Amino acid sequence: MLEIASDPAPVQIDVPETILRAHDQPTPELPYEPPLSPSRIRPAVTALLARPRRSTRPDLPRLIRAVARCSPLRCIPYEHERSLSQGVTVVADIGPAMIPYLADVDFLLEQIQNTVGMSSTAVRWIDDDPVPLELPRERPVLVITSLGTRRKARWLRALPAEVVALVPQRGMGLPGAALTVAWDDLPKVVRRHG
Repeated sequence: MLEIASDPAPVQIDVPETILRAHDQPTPELPYEPPLSPSRIRPAVTALLARPRRSTRPDLPRLIRAVARCSPLRCIPYEHERSLSQGVTVVADIGPAMIPYLADVDFLLEQIQNTVGMSSTAVRWIDDDPVPLELPRERPVLVITSLGTRRKARWLRALPAEVVALVPQRGMGLPGAALTVAWDDLPKVVRRHG
């Protein structure tokens, strides 16, 4: 008959010292990987936020038409160009739904400030309990958000009409936004608007 011991002796395993030391070391942090390279973000930000303004160059076709019709010139017509001179107001969402993207929010904000200019970029931070913000209507508004709660989505819909939303993933539309763009789609914006 076979007898089984109730308390078997522990098995001794020899583990090399190097493995034991490696196991005690903290796990190294992975380096930050931005959603896009800065060289691809700058033209996209310009395409999304630039607004028309009167340039300093005369509009020669309009000027020639007026002269050809013998119309009196009350003022010299000027061309229009797209410019970032109005600056931008960035509404950056730091609510719980954005926790996985906070490093990306910092990176995108830095790139926007590098493109538009630090002094021309106003930043407003919101969480899942946003308070009413006074936003200047003369400058474009860029919202960096994942939309989070229904209350936040309602609050964001109340922002000025010139809202552009940057969202982490496709399919996160901001109702009422002039344009919603996923971070991965920023290079396509340049081809569409540039």
